[in-house]
Amino acid sequence: MAVTFHFDLVTPEKQVLSQQEVMLTIPGAEGYFGVLPGHTPLVTLLAAGVLTLGEGRDAVRYAIAGGYAEVLPDRTTILADRVQCWNSVDTAAVEAERREAVERERASRDEEKTNRYWQRRVAFAQLCLDVHRDYLNRNS
Repeated sequence: MAVTFHFDLVTPEKQVLSQQEVMLTIPGAEGYFGVLPGHTPLVTLLAAGVLTLGEGRDAVRYAIAGGYAEVLPDRTTILADRVQCWNSVDTAAVEAERREAVERERASRDEEKTNRYWQRRVAFAQLCLDVHRDYLNRNS
């Protein structure tokens, strides 16, 4: 059995990663799940959460805002709405985005669809800050 599998991480704007991996932990719509080489094929909706590449102290974490995953025995592709790597978070910009989203969410309380959009933006900004804080804690 193979020790690694090919992994692609893609957003609407660009291909973020294309590399070999040994393990992924993915935030599926029904909860987190792990992917190893030889995984059973599946296509699933993703929730906002933390995508983890690898394991242990060498693991790299990304905040993702949802999307889709296709898992095959030798390849996994994630099509993410938005992605932010834990070691490249611009905290000032993310805080500003979070504050703006909170204000817009408050202003849109009567419009359910618009309100949900801003709630997701607030949640993703907070997720980015959380993964960045985790990165700082691991490297201090």
